[in-house]
Amino acid sequence: MQVKFNKTNIEVNVDELQEHYLSKINPLMREHDYIALMISLEQYGQLEPIWLFRGKVIDGRHRLKALKEIGSKTIKANELYHLYSKEQLKELLIMKHTHRSEDAMDKAIKAFREYKELLQKGEEITKIVIEKKYGAKSRAITRLETIHQYLGGDETLAMLFSGKLLKYTDEQGKVKATRSLDKLYSLALKKKNELKEEMYFKEQTDTNIEDIANNILINIQQKYGEEMLLLIKNKIEEEISSNKTLHQKIYDKLNKRG
Repeated sequence: MQVKFNKTNIEVNVDELQEHYLSKINPLMREHDYIALMISLEQYGQLEPIWLFRGKVIDGRHRLKALKEIGSKTIKANELYHLYSKEQLKELLIMKHTHRSEDAMDKAIKAFREYKELLQKGEEITKIVIEKKYGAKSRAITRLETIHQYLGGDETLAMLFSGKLLKYTDEQGKVKATRSLDKLYSLALKKKNELKEEMYFKEQTDTNIEDIANNILINIQQKYGEEMLLLIKNKIEEEISSNKTLHQKIYDKLNKRG
């Protein structure tokens, strides 16, 4: 897709500019990269104009911030064709940053977000097509789906996309941090299995308690008759409707009898 501009190499007052919401389609620059950018701007000046769309910064927010910090009053800019659609703008930004130094996590999150957005719109798209578009690893979207579901959802992805690390505790009890797609996927699978085991244990516990309760009621019926059985069933229903769980109620009553 060829880029069209209304104006090129214009000088704009840095204090008059605001960021376009689509500028956040690409992740924040790492701190060491941002420092290197500031040093470069101080030594060599601004070599590449930022992109504006309808007066707002759509590409070049880090250059704008850095130039403000080093005291520059103006910034060079190219004004994009004003009739570009949202989808066309996104395509241009992705194309422009194809060769940018991004890690596997950045690419995976971009692919995952677009895939999710297209699904919500009801569009048919395969994961592999989106992964190739962003240069993401094979099965990156599938891995991020698991990470998203079991390690904190949108908040975690936003944190990772900004370059921060996710803390976790290893098997030796040491607190560590990572941003590795493979490691986070491994942690998400571990969490998934833990929840599965908890659910299985709960189901088994519920089944055991139900069996015990049924045996107790059968014994009561045989020993004291139908009238006593109905009285106890009514009492159990009252207990279930209260805030305390049936398990705890049974435990409390057994302790009192003991």
